[in-house]
Amino acid sequence: MLVMTLWLTSLAMFAGGIVTADSQTAASSAGNTTGYRVDPNTARREELLQLPRVGPALADRIITRRESTGPYRSIDDLLEIPGIGDVTLAAIRPFLRIAPAPSSPAPPAGPTDNGL
Repeated sequence: MLVMTLWLTSLAMFAGGIVTADSQTAASSAGNTTGYRVDPNTARREELLQLPRVGPALADRIITRRESTGPYRSIDDLLEIPGIGDVTLAAIRPFLRIAPAPSSPAPPAGPTDNGL
């Protein structure tokens, strides 16, 4: 046991420290320090899987809901998905953004009489 402790301690010196469950939880609850943000209206499954607390089943439900009922209008719309409650939404909110819907282009200007 002593040898294992010394070995892990020496590894920690070279690897930047030992990651524990508590430090991961603290880091994820501190918010998004990476600047990485995903739009649930356009994100692929692989992108959704990068979010904390989102596994394959939940990523699939996010995509299925947007394909069946249309785009999310706000991040809070994700609460409609089974498996996303207040705790999960709070964990993923810093990593989400809803991009504004593209506006339709202005119609081309018609001929003018230039005051004639």
